[in-house]
Formats: sequence, C-alpha cells, structure tokens
Amino acid sequence: MFFWKNSEEKQYEDFQLHEDSLIYKGKRHTFSEITHLHFSRVITQFTTVTVLAEYSRLNEFILYIYLIDGTTIKLEFSEKYASMMKEKIEHLSALYQFLAQKTFAQRLQFYMSQVTQGGYFKYGGCNFYPTEKKIVFKNKDFYVQSSSFMKGAGFIELRPKDWTIFQRIKREATLTTIPQFSLSKDTDVIFYILDKSFGLRWD
Repeated sequence: MFFWKNSEEKQYEDFQLHEDSLIYKGKRHTFSEITHLHFSRVITQFTTVTVLAEYSRLNEFILYIYLIDGTTIKLEFSEKYASMMKEKIEHLSALYQFLAQKTFAQRLQFYMSQVTQGGYFKYGGCNFYPTEKKIVFKNKDFYVQSSSFMKGAGFIELRPKDWTIFQRIKREATLTTIPQFSLSKDTDVIFYILDKSFGLRWD
C-alpha cells in the first residue's frame, strides 16, 4: 500500500493507494473508475522590489485524478527551494507513474473509441484524424506531411511548413489566435497516439 506518512501533508490524510484501488475520503474506487490523469509542474517567479531586487521562485507540482462519477482528486505541494523537494517530487511522480501504467489502456480507449465512432477524437481544442493524419484547429486543417508541430511548455503549436517571418509578423500584429492544442490531461496517452498514429515525436 502506498500512502504519505508525513503528518504535515494534511491533504493526503484522505487518500490511500492500494495495488488495485484507491481510497479517497473513506470511499474506495477501483482503477477502472479513473477516466483521466493530469500531472504538471508550475513555476512562478516573484520579484521583491527593494534597493537590491530580490528574486524567488515557487515550484508547484500537481496531480489531478479524474473519476467516472465526476470526482476530481487533487494532490499538490509547493516549495520555494528545490533542494527540499526531492523526496516529495519522487513520491508524487511515482504515484503518477503507477496510476498511469495501471490505467493506460482504458484512457487510450477513451480517445480511440471516438475515432471508431466518428473518425476523429477531440483534445485540447482540436480534432485529431488518425486515418487522414491531420489535426483540425478551428476549421483549419494541418496535415502532418505539410505542417510543423512545435512543442512548447504545455502546448503544441501548429504551423504550415512554408510558414514565413512575414506571416508571423502579420499574425502577431493582428492578434490572431495561435493554432495550438494544450497538453493537459493524459499526456502520456496523447504522445503515444501522436507517435503511433501520426508519426509525430519530440526529443
């Protein structure tokens, strides 16, 4: 059984993880009830304006566990000093990896069943068509063969391969919405689909 023993981590008092289920606020949920996972790191920079400017950085690590009954379990911690975070990072990361492995097939099926029914699946504000190898953003088609997919911090930007600096300036000047999709839930599953069905991968 996995659980947090540190009494200072009050948020974990309602959470326990077993080999085949988890308990949250006294209620047991099997892993088959997990619909999505979201694990993220958020870095916030703070500046204190004095005679000598002082800088500090806040690291936040968050794991969301979404259940079929609509429950969302949120486990997180924040720390200003990375040297104090190693054990917490490893613990939360291990929890995410354990759940991701246990639920991968069912989370993958969530997206692929959409493809079976309608030819595409929805994710991050885009429609993904594996057979045609294209991603659609607001009625604009981005085919894998003729497009570039730029990985950023929490998103993938979509561009034509022949995209010019003039187009970039024009887009920025007109404040046009940047074609992209956010990487929120189920990133392990999404990168797997992008690799196997679209031939897209990043280092």
